[in-house]
Amino acid sequence: MTVETATTVDQLNALYPASGDSRSEGDDHVRLIKSALLGSFTGASTTGVTGFNVVTQPDGNNTTLAASTAFTSAAIAAAALSATLPSQSGNAGKVIRTDGTNATWGDVLARVDVSGTTQTATAGNDYWLTNVAATAVTAPTGVDGKRFAVTPANGLMTNTVDFGAATVRGPSTTATGVITINLGARMEFVYSSTISKWVLL
Repeated sequence: MTVETATTVDQLNALYPASGDSRSEGDDHVRLIKSALLGSFTGASTTGVTGFNVVTQPDGNNTTLAASTAFTSAAIAAAALSATLPSQSGNAGKVIRTDGTNATWGDVLARVDVSGTTQTATAGNDYWLTNVAATAVTAPTGVDGKRFAVTPANGLMTNTVDFGAATVRGPSTTATGVITINLGARMEFVYSSTISKWVLL
């Protein structure tokens, strides 16, 4: 007789029944398969349960089992922000910015359309250069954390920003004086009193 004993599908022997086994054992094999299926997929036989019961991993168990609700919740709780959020007091209408370590509140830059060839900038504004000729923008006095931006909306690559004696730190170098926005793209700057420089964002 080759009718094995099994309570779950992983215990079934794929080689059974053997070719020479008695046909009278066929019903035993069918009942065994049904029993093993119901034993493995218990959720399917439970009233009101949709699908199958799945073995899940407990909190902190980094195995390949399916993640339980408790495991997922614990993982989310453990993923704390690396930067402490600053106080909301007195910062209505501002946005949070981070340097990768520290979070600070910053002003939302207001759009200012510039139709002339010169403009003295004020911190907190985004200057849209709409004049058909190149426009020269003079940077504001540097105040820690204050920002301004220049958007060459005229499509020219000859607009300039004059920082005077102030130094600007870019991705790979620093510059002083007049900078040409020769990429034709928006440029935003923030002043850092720590390094006494404007920083290109």
